[in-house]
Amino acid sequence: MKRANHTPLVPLHILQTFTVPADAKQSNKLLDTFQKKWKQEHGGKKGIAFAPFRGQPWHPGHVHVIQAALLIANQLIIGIGSANISRTDENPWTANERKTMLIDLLKREQIDRNRIRIITIDDDPSDDIWLQKTLEKTGKQIDVVVSNNEWVSSIFQNAHYVTQTVPFLGGTLPNGKAYEKRIKAEEIRAFLREKGYLPSFEKNQNTGSLAITA
Repeated sequence: MKRANHTPLVPLHILQTFTVPADAKQSNKLLDTFQKKWKQEHGGKKGIAFAPFRGQPWHPGHVHVIQAALLIANQLIIGIGSANISRTDENPWTANERKTMLIDLLKREQIDRNRIRIITIDDDPSDDIWLQKTLEKTGKQIDVVVSNNEWVSSIFQNAHYVTQTVPFLGGTLPNGKAYEKRIKAEEIRAFLREKGYLPSFEKNQNTGSLAITA
C-alpha cells in the first residue's frame, strides 16, 4: 500500500514511550569509571567537547554519551549528522525533527542546556571536506571529540584532535528483548516498524519521488 510522502512519522510522545530508559545504576557506574579514567589520563575538564550523532532516533545510549562528555568538558557541541538526508529507512527523520526531539530529550533528562550548543552537519563523500565543514560550524577550538564511531574518531585523530570513547550502555526494548551488546537505533527503528508506528521508505526509481510503504 502506497501513501503520500506527507504521512507523519512517529509522534514524539510515542517515541518517548518506545525508547525505554536504561538502568540508572548501570549508567552511573559506567560514568563514574569513565570520569576517573579520564582524570588519570588527562587531568581535569577540557574547555569544549564535540559529540556527533545521527539521532535516528535519540535513545538512552545518546544520553549516556552526552552525560559522559559533560563530565570531561565545560561546554558541549552536539552535532546532528546526516542533516541533508531524511525519509529513508536508515534516516527517517529530518534534521529539524531530530533537533526538536533532542531539545525535548535534554529537557526531560534535566541536562543543562546552557552548557550545550546544537549544530547540524551534512554528509559529504570526502572525509576532508566533511571535517572542514564540521570545523567551520564547531570552531577549531574544540578540545576533545567524544564518539564511539570509529570512522568519526579516525577523521579527527588524523587531524590531531584528542578523541574519547564512552563505555557502551545496555538496555531493553519495550517488549523486554535485550539489545545486542549495546543500545542500537536500528533495533529501535525495526521495533517501531514492527509495531506499525514507523513507515518503511523506498525510492521510486522511475520518478525519483519518495514513496512510503506501510
